[in-house]
Order: sequence, then C-alpha cells, then structure tokens
Amino acid sequence: MLRGLNIFLLLVVFFSCAVGKGKEIVSENIADCTGAIQLSQQGSSVIDLPGTSGKKDEFSAFQVLKTVTVANSVWFSFIADYDGKFTLRADTEVNDLNLVVFQTDGKDVCDDISSGKAEIKRMLIKEEYPSVFLTDRNIKNALYPLQMRKGDKINFVIFTRKKKKTRIKLYIELLPNVVEQIVSTSDNKTKIVDLTDEFTVNKTRLEIRDVDTQDPVIANIRISGISNLDGSYKASDLIFQPDKNGTVKLECSQEGYFFVDRKEEVSPKVDKTITVFFQRMDKGKSMQLEEIEFKTNSSELLPSAEPALIRLREFLALNADLQVEIQGHVFEMGKTTSDGMRLSEARAQRVMLYLVNFGIDPKRLTAVGYGGTKPVYTNPSRSSEEQANRRVEIKIL
Repeated sequence: MLRGLNIFLLLVVFFSCAVGKGKEIVSENIADCTGAIQLSQQGSSVIDLPGTSGKKDEFSAFQVLKTVTVANSVWFSFIADYDGKFTLRADTEVNDLNLVVFQTDGKDVCDDISSGKAEIKRMLIKEEYPSVFLTDRNIKNALYPLQMRKGDKINFVIFTRKKKKTRIKLYIELLPNVVEQIVSTSDNKTKIVDLTDEFTVNKTRLEIRDVDTQDPVIANIRISGISNLDGSYKASDLIFQPDKNGTVKLECSQEGYFFVDRKEEVSPKVDKTITVFFQRMDKGKSMQLEEIEFKTNSSELLPSAEPALIRLREFLALNADLQVEIQGHVFEMGKTTSDGMRLSEARAQRVMLYLVNFGIDPKRLTAVGYGGTKPVYTNPSRSSEEQANRRVEIKIL
C-alpha cells in the first residue's frame, strides 16, 4: 500500500525513468487538454474533478476567455462515429459549473486550442448554476446540441472557479440523424441490431451476456479494423458481415460492468458467433489485464502496454466511486520466491503511479504484489498460459 511520503518518493522515481525503449508512455493529467479522457462510450459517468487547473493555460490564446478563472478542470475528447447531434448534461453540488467546447479540422486539437486556431463551438460560463446542458430542451444554463458529422472530433472542458475538489455526474449522447435498424426489441434487456440484409449469406453475430446470469446486456460496442464495420453501436446482439477477411478489435463497455476488449478473426465466407461475457463491478470482483506488459525481470512498462493503460485510466476516471486494489502477478514454476513477490509489487506500484500521474486520486488505489501465488493456470503447458499467469489485475474493494 502506498501512502503519503512513499507516493511522493515513488512519483519522483517514476518521472525520472523511461517506461520503455523508443516511444515513451506519456500520461498527462486530466486537468490538461493533452490528458483528455477519451469518451468511447455514451451514457452516464461519475468523474472526480482533480482540484487543479493543470499545468497549461489553454484559454490564453482566446480573447473571450482571457479573463476566465479556471481553478479546477477536467478535459474530455469525443469522436463522432456517425452523423448526429451531440448532447450533454453535467451536474455537481457546486453552484459554479462551466463548459467550453472546442473543435478544429487540424490533426492535434490541443495544439490548435493552445495556439487559438480552434473554434469555440459552445461556451457556458456562469457562476450560479450547478449544471450545464447541451440540449434542445428550454432550460436554464443550456445551449443547443452540437451537430457533428462522422469523424468529427471535439475536446471540451468542464471546470469551476473554485479549487476545492468536487465530483460531476456526466451524461453524453450522440443522437443519430438516421434511426438505426433495430430488428427486435423484445424486452428491456435485449436489443438486436442487424447490419445485414436479406441477401447476406454468411453472418457474424456478436452477443453480449452477463457472465453470472447469461442474460443479454445492452452495451456500447466500438468496432475497428475493417472499414465497412468501423463505428460505434449500442446492442446486446449485433449481426454483421465484414467485407473481407481480417481482424476486428471489439471494445465493449456498459455502466455497472467491467469493460471487455477483444480481437477476433472474421470472414465474409464464414458464419460465426462471438460471445462476450460481462462481469459486474461488485465488491470482490476482479478484471485481468494481460496486455499490461513489462520488460523481463523488471517493473519497466513496455510501450505495447500503452493501449491497455489508457483504457484502464479512463475506466477509473469515469467510475469515480470505485476503490480498487491493483494486483501484480508473475509467472514462477514451483513455489513463489521473495524476488517474485518484490517484482510483482513493484509492477503493481508502477501501474498505480501511472494512474496517479493521470489524475486518479491515490486514495482510491492500493498496490499489492502476489508473486506467483495466484496463477490462472496451475500447471501451464503453453507460453500463452505462462503469459496469462504474468498479469495485472484490478479488484474492487
């Protein structure tokens, strides 16, 4: 467990070490544009404002924002997967919630914001309201939704003028201009979205299920890797046909569950069913993160771990109620050793420090090393099984 002075000393060590050869894993704080939380799912989230305005003044290049005081901020990034209206609601207990939305055609939104090249699309800066809205409804402290086209990217900041830490409840939704094709909505738990037509011969069916009850779960699904499928969907059952052989990446998430990321081989010539099981975020439940990898016999993070680390930090940022134990596990044949225990703890601490640097409150995190005492495979016979034993897990406390 890391607390007080130990956290400070380890942070100093962390900042002085490279996380891997070549490209470094950079973790910017959520109070800065460069550390913006990537909103890959629509719906509700709970986020802690970190109590700081970050290291950079993003407003100084805009005349209309030069006199605006920012004491406590959190930045977000959102990319539209289809044409629609971007809506938003944010609530807090402080009567001082503000919103600015930026958009640019440039490749780096944050650079364009810092230089004043970005366009301010929406701005709500008042001191007396605890909520901000982008909505068609006629209510106080609201502006109309932002029309977005597929591929458009926005960065927005929610902030207060007071430095005191606070928590916001955020709800976002991109309302499609075209109603999606829903084949069946038989109950509140099932939503079947069919992207094929009557002439499709071979189909791939993605099923999202609760691991304990086997019930369907309506989830946010992002698909990437094959152009005719790339996009975001909301369904418990998604039916599609790829236009070529290849690998698709599936990013599945839903409020109240651990996220699931997978890669699957698909083909237009083969019928296939892919079942993704969701685990509820109940106390005592855990999630394995095998993709967070380290240099051999070291706590040095490999650059290949970056996507999984980003996914983890944003999951924790969007679920501020969670208290978690970060578990380090190593692969050892036979009995675990003291070296294995130390290495697994150092790896858990390194992941924790990465999250703290991003803006996750260290009071929510505990780092523990278990060495080789809790293998997934007791007698591994394949390298993939050995790798599964060499992992990081997140346990809900």
